[in-house]
Amino acid sequence: MSTLTTRSSVQTARQFSGWILLLSLWSLLWLGSLSPVRAATGSTDTHSTETLSGVILVQQPDGVVPATGDGTMVFRVREPGKETYSIETEVKAGAYSVELPSECTLQVLATRTTEGAGYPLDGNRWIPRPTDGEYEVVVRIPLHFELRVYGSDGRSELTDITVIRKLSKFARLPLPGPLDKKTHLVFRDVPSPIAFSIDSPDLYTYYVHAPGHAWTKITPDPFLGGVQTMQLPAGGTLKVQLLQEGPGRGQVFRVRNLNPAPDAHPLVHELKRYENHIEVQGLPVGVYHISSEDPIRPDNMPVYGDAQVEILAGHTTELNLPLKDEPVFFPVPAGGTIHVPEGWGNVVGLTFQLERLDPYGKWGRHFEVPGSAFVPVAGQERLYSWHLPEVAPGAYSLSFQHTSYSVYREIYGGGHLKLDFALPAPRTVQIQTVDDRSGEVVFPSSLEWSALEPEALRKKIDDTAPFLSERRLLPHREGSDHFTLYGPDAPLRLQLHDPRFEPAERTIDQPGDHQTVWPLRRATALRIALQNGNEWVEWTGDVRIQAEEGDGKVTLARSLEHFTQFHLSQPGNYTVRFPALRGYAPIPPQTVRVPDGEVIEIVVPVAPQ
Repeated sequence: MSTLTTRSSVQTARQFSGWILLLSLWSLLWLGSLSPVRAATGSTDTHSTETLSGVILVQQPDGVVPATGDGTMVFRVREPGKETYSIETEVKAGAYSVELPSECTLQVLATRTTEGAGYPLDGNRWIPRPTDGEYEVVVRIPLHFELRVYGSDGRSELTDITVIRKLSKFARLPLPGPLDKKTHLVFRDVPSPIAFSIDSPDLYTYYVHAPGHAWTKITPDPFLGGVQTMQLPAGGTLKVQLLQEGPGRGQVFRVRNLNPAPDAHPLVHELKRYENHIEVQGLPVGVYHISSEDPIRPDNMPVYGDAQVEILAGHTTELNLPLKDEPVFFPVPAGGTIHVPEGWGNVVGLTFQLERLDPYGKWGRHFEVPGSAFVPVAGQERLYSWHLPEVAPGAYSLSFQHTSYSVYREIYGGGHLKLDFALPAPRTVQIQTVDDRSGEVVFPSSLEWSALEPEALRKKIDDTAPFLSERRLLPHREGSDHFTLYGPDAPLRLQLHDPRFEPAERTIDQPGDHQTVWPLRRATALRIALQNGNEWVEWTGDVRIQAEEGDGKVTLARSLEHFTQFHLSQPGNYTVRFPALRGYAPIPPQTVRVPDGEVIEIVVPVAPQ
């Protein structure tokens, strides 16, 4: 029998590095926010709460009907000056009742009853807590529908239809690309009409194709039901034979439309893995530029091989594409000016950095100009000049440390580069992080900040580079009992990613300089690893963690190097049941006690079978 090794790991937390637990869609709806999840009862908060109750209504194409089933629903709650968190509560016969803070705003993230998964109409909107204690939640539930697909003439329904779905956050191109973990085949060679249903609205984008036509992206309305129609434009096929004349090739093969629509990006297709023979089906009729190149490349830099091709309706275009040697470049001088408004302090404390992003060449990856090398421009208040004698051509991220501002710039291979910058005026925010129980000052290992709406902060000035606020790690300066950031005078977001604590975020929306105290909640969690002798064993399946008493559950999972940390909704005894591991003997269930506010680390030995 396996033996269990346990040790408290509050002092030995490893750096957070991602998510690994396979979760259902329902779990993703409320875990994806990175907010702590609390049960509807058993809250440890000391401030007053009041009951919010109501019913769930289902909006259908012909009207609204009350839900009658049982299930659960999840609220997201934001209290003034505190972290955002989630609360799950039960639904009985279409009605709910939950205890929420007296002063808060809330979102309804999701509902699940016997009628199905419900998507609230107000799900993306923060609303004040209703003063009368009642709130009707109106949801929509995906319906089955019929999809009719017509050809470019708009009259004839097509046969041999292929449908692919892709995770929407990766569906940026007009063509779906090869099948992989993000891209799944839904139908192949089926005739119109197609019986269709979408069980995960907003999660996937769908691509439709038929021979002689172009791939077409659609996002059908999953709540409409009935009959939905679409039309495919004419298209053709591209076949490319690569001829390897040099020692290497580009990291990607790309197809760009030379005459894109006004609001469309020219890149239509991209392959990160490709052989000597490439076939691309379903390209819309038009003229294209194809290339073997590296992912980040200034526009004026040559590629390993490129050509111009024309795609005709219902035809296959074939060509050979030679791949030459990797290009060689020479450094250029660079310089310009920077305007530093009052508030940033002495420019000696600033550093202008250039981090090269493209993969060309072996030298010149990092350049910097210290503030002590800035030269005041005569007659211009707070304006300074900067200079670098040699900079490698390439694609760069240019940033000013320790501000939050950076900009993407391409440095070309000819002439003198001149770049002028103007930093926006800053404000100072001081954050003191404390243990929410003891009040002791603590210093998280990873505290990040960013502008709440970075797109709104793009600051363009004539003849200067545009800046935006990016997510930045907030360093702690030794000897200080707080964190200090210098950022734009706009709403800011703080995000905590330290495995000793529950993940949390905090919004600072007060204008001007600001000081705040942020109580952090210690994590109640299990940290588990498998070990065969001195070797760590990777997870190859789901682990089940079940409370022996009460309704404790796993609220999120984190990957911490060799360990996986499972955050729990409440303390208590938990039984861990492990998946079957190929090549290893079965692992007996383990029962572990997890105290409140502690992370318990267990190392489970496994034996080869």
